[in-house]
Amino acid sequence: MGTTGTRMVLASALAGIFAILPGCAVRTPYGPAARPAAAGAVAPLVGEVFFGLDRHVAATIDQVANGATVSLIDPVSGNTIASAVTTPSGEFQITLGASSSLQPSTPYYLEAVKGLNQNAVGNSVARVRTIVEYGNSWQSLTGGQIDITESTTAICALANHDGLSSSQIQALLGTVTIGALDTSLSPSTPDSFTPTSGITNAQFHGAYEVVSSALAVSHDPLAETNWAFPYGYHYALPITMTDAGGYTRSNVLAGVGINFSTLLGASGSLDPNSPMIWDVDNGQALQTCFTPTSTPSGTVSWIVPQVTSGSVHHFMLYFDTTADGSRPAGTQFYPPVVSYYDPNYAMESAPYVDQFGRDLTADLGAPVLDAAQVGSYMQWVIANKISDTTVVISVNSMAPDTILTSNDTSALIRQYLDAGGRVIWGGDVQLYYLATAGGGYATVTDSGPVLGFSCDGPWSLGNTVSLTAAATTWGISQTWVSNRPSLAADFQGADDVIFATDSQGDASGWLKNFDSAAPYSGFLRIWDFGLSEVTSGEVSDLEHVATYRQGGTFTLGSVQTL
Repeated sequence: MGTTGTRMVLASALAGIFAILPGCAVRTPYGPAARPAAAGAVAPLVGEVFFGLDRHVAATIDQVANGATVSLIDPVSGNTIASAVTTPSGEFQITLGASSSLQPSTPYYLEAVKGLNQNAVGNSVARVRTIVEYGNSWQSLTGGQIDITESTTAICALANHDGLSSSQIQALLGTVTIGALDTSLSPSTPDSFTPTSGITNAQFHGAYEVVSSALAVSHDPLAETNWAFPYGYHYALPITMTDAGGYTRSNVLAGVGINFSTLLGASGSLDPNSPMIWDVDNGQALQTCFTPTSTPSGTVSWIVPQVTSGSVHHFMLYFDTTADGSRPAGTQFYPPVVSYYDPNYAMESAPYVDQFGRDLTADLGAPVLDAAQVGSYMQWVIANKISDTTVVISVNSMAPDTILTSNDTSALIRQYLDAGGRVIWGGDVQLYYLATAGGGYATVTDSGPVLGFSCDGPWSLGNTVSLTAAATTWGISQTWVSNRPSLAADFQGADDVIFATDSQGDASGWLKNFDSAAPYSGFLRIWDFGLSEVTSGEVSDLEHVATYRQGGTFTLGSVQTL
């Protein structure tokens, strides 16, 4: 996909789109006092909705907190137990009757909802949340004082994204301190968070920025906090920008003016809600706003959390057509190459795996997926019958339980291979270890039940491999010292490939094909040694085998200023 008709816009030229002032005020906690409860009754739930008085945004406290509906929601059923409307200053009180279905010592969502811009048709609805629980008194993310803020909304989004258990959610109560400015990380937050339940302070800062940035452009922050890679979009446009400033800056506004009709063609109809930006370098979705000047032309804008003088940034602009079923001529988009890395799972040579992921992300635009995401990715491409145009890279010597779901041919990884997918394995013996969340692992010892042939061979001969003609064809140029080869007899299928052999003719690098309709797919062992360092030559070879017969790498757009 080319960049014809695409024009980069300097951040300064977009300053008028959003009226954002950096930083937030440090406020003193306050709120209405709760009236004492009658004996045996549930005390009234009182608190305040706070959207940030000192941030000049489209969604101000007057637009949202005044007259917002506050609902107490059962997180299991999604049903509203009780509700109230805020006062002009954002205060509220919910009184639960004796017949209330409220369960004691059980976490509930407390959510404020308000249509923006005078609730006019065509404008967004904003939602902000906290978590509350009633024992002898009400407790929330902010302790005994019930505040619904940008900070509490960020924690709720993280808790939902991470699928926390009830006990983990309960542990979050009292972890947000209102008015305790935290400048330890950039961007800073007006409130502080005590890390627990697997949520880090860095995640809190990042989620807070997504929430506050969403409100800055009159978007629903709970709809914007989606960190999963956006596969499923049909089209993508690569964008590269370089910072032209002379100093490090936070929350820089960037954008691209674009006429989507140039890309979609006459038969296409843009879904105006679909344009979104993926930060290729950091593997995360950024707050995105599409401001049409005329359909389907306009400006896609986003906020870059951190830029350093002279740094280069890679983005992918994803978009889709309308839901009427029309698809313009062209190739459906999904990430054809992804890399697996999850620090919450056991792995060998973790620092080197991480570096591979960084290099591949920068060079290929290949997103780095965690264990859950790589499992979902395989399921998605299988269901959409496009596995034969995808590649999953794993160079950490251990398979997560999200893809090695069983020790037989029903395992998800085998289903993916049977459907024409390509797995690139680097490091120690294939499928020898099964990694589990939290750093645990089990020894499987033999890939035979899943791949159909044993991983055993005459190991540890320690001689330098000889590359075959196929290696040159696929772009492999680096030799290595063989340590865990397989028997060459196991790769005699019509579409099997041997890339390298040791001194005895054993296969030290190979491709085992499982789908004859996709002759370049299968399980690919690029090296048979444990990684101890990352060289530019190894990264280059990995890129070549990942993109061979896959249409090439992403070609990033022209470098522009940020």
